[in-house]
Amino acid sequence: MIESNRFYTITIKYTLVFAALLLASGLWLFVLSGSFREDALTKSLEGVLEVAIPHLFAMSVLAFVLSHFLLFIESINKKKVLKFIVILYLAILLENVSHYFISLEFWIFVWIHLLALLVMVFGFGWLIYTIAKRG
Repeated sequence: MIESNRFYTITIKYTLVFAALLLASGLWLFVLSGSFREDALTKSLEGVLEVAIPHLFAMSVLAFVLSHFLLFIESINKKKVLKFIVILYLAILLENVSHYFISLEFWIFVWIHLLALLVMVFGFGWLIYTIAKRG
């Protein structure tokens, strides 16, 4: 029993390091790519789908894996965690869907995209911090 708990802890630590590095590299690439320029925001539908589909899948899988670690922490209110997870998934969806509306030149979606990106970054950051602290 103690041996399996040790491997469980190693798995959690590896996943947290991976998620933190993934989050940091994603933010770094977002800033380096010049995503704030107008010409970088106007893409064709094919270009939007080429980027959005893999990102939607990867972000959802990462949120799924990290949120399941919260199930094993007894000191967290499960109802609040469920609300948080729904908000995180909605932010992931909004962040990816907003690219399409930006390509149609609905510029309000630039702000929606940035807001969803902030919710995602802080959401994933809170997940990593909470699991590392209590897990």
